Amino acid sequence: MGGVILTTSKDQSQELPAEGFQYHHAERGYVMMTYWIPEEPCMLPSNPSHQVGVGGFVINDKNEVLVVQEKHFTPSLSGLWKIPTGFIHEFLRQTQSEEIFTGIVREVQEETGIDTEFVEVMIAFRHVHDVAFQKSDLFFVCLLRPLSKQIMVDDLEIQNAKWMPLVEFVWSNL
Repeated sequence: MGGVILTTSKDQSQELPAEGFQYHHAERGYVMMTYWIPEEPCMLPSNPSHQVGVGGFVINDKNEVLVVQEKHFTPSLSGLWKIPTGFIHEFLRQTQSEEIFTGIVREVQEETGIDTEFVEVMIAFRHVHDVAFQKSDLFFVCLLRPLSKQIMVDDLEIQNAKWMPLVEFVWSNL
């Protein structure tokens, strides 16, 4: 039992052998095809099928949580205060994948201007199937320590941001 995995740039994909090979997946810069040997069910894993989202639970020494209101939202979420969130970049600077701990620090800084230090992935995470692009979504909530206090809102994504007392934040989300 075995398989052949053939990867080539999109520019050269027309020259791939078609006999016996099947398309596995295509990404921005390449196409991958597979050929399973022998004539039994293929045991090669399918294309990675997830995206990784992160949320930053930033709490300061006054027991206040950094919260934001999204600029673009569905009407049912109008007025909702939530923790800063975003997606981990698959390729950072086209050479290296971003990790959860660097991605959430970047997201919080981009949305609020607050510099933070990663502490830990909290016990809260979720997994949902068939979200955007029919991919599964993994979402991790990370605890961050603020290194700055002055909020500077990103006008592209965020409508408003503030430090909210933890008790108020908990009650507003029940």
